[in-house]
Amino acid sequence: MSAHVYDPASVRLSIAGPPVIVEGVDGFSPGTFIRAVPAIARFKSIPGVRGQMTRVRNRLRMGRIEFTLEQAAKANLALTALAFADETSGSAITAIMIKDGSSLLDLVVAPQAWIEQIPASAKGVSSGTITWVFECASLWIIHGGLRQAEGGDNPNAFAFEGKDFG
Repeated sequence: MSAHVYDPASVRLSIAGPPVIVEGVDGFSPGTFIRAVPAIARFKSIPGVRGQMTRVRNRLRMGRIEFTLEQAAKANLALTALAFADETSGSAITAIMIKDGSSLLDLVVAPQAWIEQIPASAKGVSSGTITWVFECASLWIIHGGLRQAEGGDNPNAFAFEGKDFG
């Protein structure tokens, strides 16, 4: 039996574009902190009157990337500057890459993305979170699986003080 390891701290989000580059965004909130979602199904099935099926391919690769940061995360200021630059000039189209270092090849790439809108502001008795949403003209998602844990194939991996617990 082999074990695999997922480490949320190895997930890297990089945003590159005018006027800021946010490399290695940190300050993610607990729980699901990044989502990449295609906007449109790649194929649509159309049934015929005699039971035949036609698949219609959609070549649009639009999607959304959403991530939630702690209110105290420094990246919020850089992202706000990016959103304001886009509002004033319309030219803050960025590239986004999400890489999971725990995986063999888990990767999300959006060569052209922009902030949908400034997130809402909410204040309470404790520090909150801020969710940023990027619209993506093209979104590529690769699910690569997880790396095997060190010693996963070692038959003595569960030995302790000379006793085999496997």
